[in-house]
Amino acid sequence: YTWSLNNAVMAEVMHTALGYWQAGRADGALPLFKGALLDSMYLGLCPGNVGMCTDFDAYHREAQRDFADGVGATSRALVEGLFGVQPDLLAGEIKIRPGFPANWTNASISHPNFEFSFHRDGLRETYSFESRFQKPLQLQLQIPALRDDVAGITVNGKPALWRVLEDSVGTPRIEILAAEAAKQDIVITWRGNLPAAPGKNIVVPSSAEL
Repeated sequence: YTWSLNNAVMAEVMHTALGYWQAGRADGALPLFKGALLDSMYLGLCPGNVGMCTDFDAYHREAQRDFADGVGATSRALVEGLFGVQPDLLAGEIKIRPGFPANWTNASISHPNFEFSFHRDGLRETYSFESRFQKPLQLQLQIPALRDDVAGITVNGKPALWRVLEDSVGTPRIEILAAEAAKQDIVITWRGNLPAAPGKNIVVPSSAEL
């Protein structure tokens, strides 16, 4: 037995999930995030707890469930990963890059500093962000493309600027810019075909071209 080489540590699992979200791999992030929550908060010995190790730890199980190691990593994975809320108050802006699964049609979070919600109805998506920071922030909303064309985008009822994120890997995304405001309601209406999906299980030999 060597410490940390075998332990099922919640903070490490959550940090890995956050890394997946940061890399644009929501498909790999959510199972880790959801699994760790189920292991600790729902299936563990202490309901609602965010402990250090989960019950799958080979030696300790939940013996150290009073440790708070996992709280910060879990909170960050939830806020910055799943909901993608990343404020930069020194720059006066906030970037939101949600990591929702493609089949989700609703999501919302209530935080001491903000309210954020998402709703999809067919080809119409609505994102609402209400800030409770000390000053209004410019919003950069980066979302996956539901179709390969945009019929229209509005922010608080007015046409908005947007661009394609050309460096987005795996999932095509667009970025919508919203001016400083206490509340920003963004409505996107999509049209066209589904974006082309990259092939899976691609093997490229060393030094070959992809």
